[in-house]
Amino acid sequence: MKNFFIRLLLKYFAKNITKNTKFILQGDCFICIKGTNFDGHCLTQQAHQLGAKFILATTEDGYGIAKKNCPEAKVFLYKIKSHADMVKLLNCKYKNKPKLIAITGTNGKTSAVHFCIELLKQFNIKAASIGTLGVRTNFNCNLSFANTGLTTPDIANLYYTLNALYKQKVKYCFVEATSIALQTGRLSGLQFVCAGFTNFTQDHLDFHKTMDAYFASKMLLFSNYLHPNATAVINADIPQKNQIEKHIPHYVKKQYFELSNFQVCEDGEAVVFNNKICIDGKYPQFQLYNIALAIRLVEGLGFVFQKTTLPHLPMPEGRMQSVKNNLGVEIYIDFAHTPDAIEKILQSATHLLKPQAKLICVFGCGGDRDASKRPLMAQTVAKYATYAVITSDNPRTEDPQNIIDQITQGFNQCNFANFTQIIRREEAVEAAIKLAKKDDIIVIAGKGAETYQIIGTNQHPYNDEQQIIKILQSL
Repeated sequence: MKNFFIRLLLKYFAKNITKNTKFILQGDCFICIKGTNFDGHCLTQQAHQLGAKFILATTEDGYGIAKKNCPEAKVFLYKIKSHADMVKLLNCKYKNKPKLIAITGTNGKTSAVHFCIELLKQFNIKAASIGTLGVRTNFNCNLSFANTGLTTPDIANLYYTLNALYKQKVKYCFVEATSIALQTGRLSGLQFVCAGFTNFTQDHLDFHKTMDAYFASKMLLFSNYLHPNATAVINADIPQKNQIEKHIPHYVKKQYFELSNFQVCEDGEAVVFNNKICIDGKYPQFQLYNIALAIRLVEGLGFVFQKTTLPHLPMPEGRMQSVKNNLGVEIYIDFAHTPDAIEKILQSATHLLKPQAKLICVFGCGGDRDASKRPLMAQTVAKYATYAVITSDNPRTEDPQNIIDQITQGFNQCNFANFTQIIRREEAVEAAIKLAKKDDIIVIAGKGAETYQIIGTNQHPYNDEQQIIKILQSL
């Protein structure tokens, strides 16, 4: 009964509910969560000073810590023993949400959600996406959302965002569902009317430890989160197709997509999907998969594409993004940070490469993340690149040189010697640009549209595109 009255209090008297002090606004409720590395009950004083109107302690011990930490704050005990308890609390404030669609898989999630909302624009339907690029809409939205730095936001931020989008009359929201988010319950309490699977290759083994555990986390989307009338859309070209099908409940409709769904027009200036949807523009092969998934998901929502021509679908920011220059060189920025993703982007680049031209790749690997993929990244780059520059990505608390040395092992294993090591990313990008000659292609991989670099535990302002423009202006 006590919890009921607390929920009632928050529903009518708290502005918002958050578990992250970075997002506290005047009048909010701050939920104290005891995590693996830190106890949020120790942040009571900070939350109160930032404007939190109410503090929720979630354990009895935490209640004592919170009261002692800030005696003047309005602290209530609201025990949260499960994800269901958190969902009940959040739904008192954020019950209404758009219809939800989730996309999981190792690579391609950001592009797929982007293409989904672009396609719905053709039907004059308000749609949004939540993922690596933050919150995006296909209309002029008068709200701004803080980028959490997570592909799938924490559960409190996610519920707040979905409710805010609902108030903006967004009908459909496409969510990038990461394996870690599925494993840790960030999507708890949500039901998805459609779900899509892009592909499955190595990543996040620092968290999951094994590929089997990584795959099992992804499968939670299909086994635990689908609406009874949902549609599941699967990539028919991947080896895991049959395994995925086993995790989809019998009552869920299944749809498939594959590369053979597309034909490239004779002039190469458009592609045709299933002999009826003509889409203007040239697209790399890996993006055709993401476009096909987007079409199937939109069809799964009940929309029908008549035999028609669609305008060119713009690429999402930081995905095979071209940077204009006067050097006669092609420069591309991409978020690719797994062996599979960097292979796809470099394959696409080789198809654009003129005879005798060089393919130069600048890349690194994130610190405090799956170290086993570092030499694999190098081996992949060696298959396609003429020359490589190894540099820092987000080193975090690791020594950047140690990360680079582990990457270099991959080059040594395949006897690839056309590379250099430059720790500072700014200098590495500059070196690649100065090395390039007319008709060469430079691929700068790993960060995409990110606007920061994480060194130690701090975020430092940095953006590949801005750095490239700065270098070009100085030449």
